[in-house]
Amino acid sequence: MTMSEKLYKLISESGTVEEGSLVHQIELNKEHSIFKGHFPDQPVLPGVSQIGIITDFLEQSLKLELNLINAKNVKFLKMIDPGKTATLSIETSILENSQDLIKISSQIKSNEGTCLKFKAVYKPLN
Repeated sequence: MTMSEKLYKLISESGTVEEGSLVHQIELNKEHSIFKGHFPDQPVLPGVSQIGIITDFLEQSLKLELNLINAKNVKFLKMIDPGKTATLSIETSILENSQDLIKISSQIKSNEGTCLKFKAVYKPLN
């Protein structure tokens, strides 16, 4: 099961793997159960979910199952409160795409600015 299972809805996507740039616009489901536990009085999109969303879109775009092997420069800059910030932009640059490794730089942005900066290395499982 991917992160997308009712946590968010894809609004639009652009870019291609060949171009090395992917952009996905999503709308968060503020009623999702994850927000009831994280945290009941102050819902916040967990950092692991943010990285999971980036990974889901990368896997879909590459048509590969991936294993995150190195997360570099993970910077959570703004909390994502689904009641205040429902729409997000996930921007991913593919820096290297070989049979053995995929290196990316990604950001999650809201109308309030950049929420996450993330550089990572993935290994295809196939």
